[in-house]
Amino acid sequence: MLKYLAIILSLVLALPALVSAQTRQENIQNRNEIRDTRQENRGQIRENVQTNLKVRLENVYNRIKLRVTRRYERLSELIASVNQRIEKLSEQGKDTTAAKSHIDLAVADLQTAKGYLQQADAIIAGLSDSTDLKAAFAEVRSLVKQGYTSANSSRSHIKEAIKALRQLNQV
Repeated sequence: MLKYLAIILSLVLALPALVSAQTRQENIQNRNEIRDTRQENRGQIRENVQTNLKVRLENVYNRIKLRVTRRYERLSELIASVNQRIEKLSEQGKDTTAAKSHIDLAVADLQTAKGYLQQADAIIAGLSDSTDLKAAFAEVRSLVKQGYTSANSSRSHIKEAIKALRQLNQV
């Protein structure tokens, strides 16, 4: 009887060790499954981040483009009105060559700025999922900055043309 009791006791004590070995195997399998799903999720997250970056880049660029386009239109209107003044003063027989030269420079700078905007449009239109968005954003940013610089130059030439016209009116 003592023999049987010893066998039963050893089985009862060994049972948790057998069960824990099985749970360890299950835990290892669960960890591997979790690791695999995390890797799959990382890939999906990277794709989502790339898509979201592309959408954000397009939205930011569209807002900038709208602002810049309005500015270019205002400068074009200013150039047109200054040209009308130049024509009126030249009909009166006054020398408007200085104002004309400034307006010609302003028109050239404005065309250059519009060219930069068209280049940025081409980059934005050419974006795809495989494109490096950070590099594309940096390039668009530099083109927009160059466009701003050209627009500011155009604006300063318009100012100089207006100053020249004012001097003609005072004479």
